[in-house]
Amino acid sequence: MLLSLGHLARDGEKVSVNTLAAHLHVSGTYVTAESKKLEKLRLLRRDPNPDDGRSVILGLDDEGRILLSEVLPFVRAINDILFADVTRKSFAVLHDELPNLVESADEALLIAAAEERRRQRR
Repeated sequence: MLLSLGHLARDGEKVSVNTLAAHLHVSGTYVTAESKKLEKLRLLRRDPNPDDGRSVILGLDDEGRILLSEVLPFVRAINDILFADVTRKSFAVLHDELPNLVESADEALLIAAAEERRRQRR
């Protein structure tokens, strides 16, 4: 969440819970719950949205910025290895197909969870 928040807010953009949730392909409820945990750790801020009193704007706190600056070189090194053999063209294809894979994975996980519950009832 911190990496995505840092990315989305890099140009001073306001990042709402829904914006971050859509970016991460998770529910707003999940982002709300996790952002409250990160706020307690002083890694991010949850400020009232001046344009909509029902929502909040998320931002990195000082500790979150420090943590991000420490972890980014590691993330870049890992990404360099993971994507070393991926061409620009194949990355574009992957990027286009990823939302379909996420949706299919969500459906598959629901089926797997239902099967697990069915087995536990036996």
